[in-house]
Amino acid sequence: MAQYSQTSAQGQASVSPDTRHECLLSCHQTLVYLGDLSRYRTTEKLDKEPKWGPAIGYYNLAAVLRPSSGLAFHQQSIIAFEEADHFRATYYLYRAIAVEEPHPKAIDNLELEFKKARKAWDSGDLRPRFNPQDRAGPRKALLAWFIRLHSLCFLGQEFSGHEQLENEIKSHLLAEVKNQSTDGVLSKIAFVNVAAQYTAANRFQSMSMRYKSR
Repeated sequence: MAQYSQTSAQGQASVSPDTRHECLLSCHQTLVYLGDLSRYRTTEKLDKEPKWGPAIGYYNLAAVLRPSSGLAFHQQSIIAFEEADHFRATYYLYRAIAVEEPHPKAIDNLELEFKKARKAWDSGDLRPRFNPQDRAGPRKALLAWFIRLHSLCFLGQEFSGHEQLENEIKSHLLAEVKNQSTDGVLSKIAFVNVAAQYTAANRFQSMSMRYKSR
């Protein structure tokens, strides 16, 4: 077991690197567990006013503590999935994938999320609806088209209407840039695009290796 060293100039015990790392892992896991417990309270409606805030707060702290781990990001995607927020679910799943320690279930759950998104589009639940009274309408339309594109591209197959879909997204993106949004949506969109390319390259490489090994 890692021990404390006694080499501090002030005569106080300093923490060895191994002990520091073990404490970091323990704190990270504890924060995730606290987030899970808070999430369970909400899903089981144990409080008069169930809220996701506490769970999200714990997961955010865990992610800050160990950004190289995909665990806290993956757990946040579960909350987004529960709320049928396809954009946030996609974003956090990609965060859980594009890290040094990817979550082992992130790819499978991303595939499940995109299946759910395609089903929601076909049923009309995800398709943007124009409402002049809804000030958030343009943002909702952008995210709906954006998730539609990624859910189809994830299949790895050509599909009709690809160019039209990209043009639709570009027009909504232009409007979003003109609004000078400061809530991080544009940076999340950029991250999803980069992470999707990274994930696609890894999947292609993995498939190529399996094919060569036959």
